Amino acid sequence: SLLGTDELGHGPTWDDINRALDTFYAALPQPAPVPPRNQIYPISHAEDSSSIFAIWIHGPRTDGGHPVLWLPWEEGTEPYENFFEFFRATYQDYEEELDG
Repeated sequence: SLLGTDELGHGPTWDDINRALDTFYAALPQPAPVPPRNQIYPISHAEDSSSIFAIWIHGPRTDGGHPVLWLPWEEGTEPYENFFEFFRATYQDYEEELDG
């Protein structure tokens, strides 16, 4: 679920997500296939899996926004160009789920 404004930067959910990210980063081979941990800002998590979506805050800007990464990273996974593209794809997935 997308983190609410009261969850960004603090609180139990924020702490849980950051612990998961720290564990993920600690297990990465070097050089890491993802941006450095200090450039990742979590914005969403899947409560039923280990998926975390995070903005790459120092990544290239596309249409005014930074890339959104889907972690844990898998070879061939492409980041969303920006938050708008992430949100649009998420909305389409929910819409298809409701229609299905």
